[in-house]
Amino acid sequence: MIKLGTALLTLCMTGFCAAQLPAAAAQTQAKHYRLTFVLSYGQGQQPSQTFVLDVPVTQDRAGVAGTSTVSGLTGDPAGNAQETLECTEVRESATGLAANVAFSTNSIVAPLPGSREPQHRNLTFRRQVDLALGTPTRITEEMHVIPLGKDGAAYAAKLPAAPQIMVTAVAL
Repeated sequence: MIKLGTALLTLCMTGFCAAQLPAAAAQTQAKHYRLTFVLSYGQGQQPSQTFVLDVPVTQDRAGVAGTSTVSGLTGDPAGNAQETLECTEVRESATGLAANVAFSTNSIVAPLPGSREPQHRNLTFRRQVDLALGTPTRITEEMHVIPLGKDGAAYAAKLPAAPQIMVTAVAL
């Protein structure tokens, strides 16, 4: 009789716990969003690039996603480039989707005339954005180069254009 009572109690508790799981699971079930970033450069510059990040978001926890790429020839540091794109604090908002976006690019290119040392270029962009779903949104403004030194203006004119970044967010 005690075994029957224990079995019934276990069965009832299992049923009670199972009935509670769907409600708890519904609160923490993630919604998935796709963020498509298009980096475009000025005319005559490198072709545009596209990065796609899929981000899970719940009511309890902000989403996070990122990617990093490295390109160039093996063993030849000149021409190597690393790009990193990170989205943090991705949350649903009244507009659609809010996120902190960080993009950086680091590259090593050929030395300036009269120098032996390769040039190191770094560009970093950080911004908090609020995106309407399904609408491409430009998240960068015109970027400026600040020339340094007596030949800085001539050198700055030869630098590649900083990318303009467009992002489109859609619910999956």
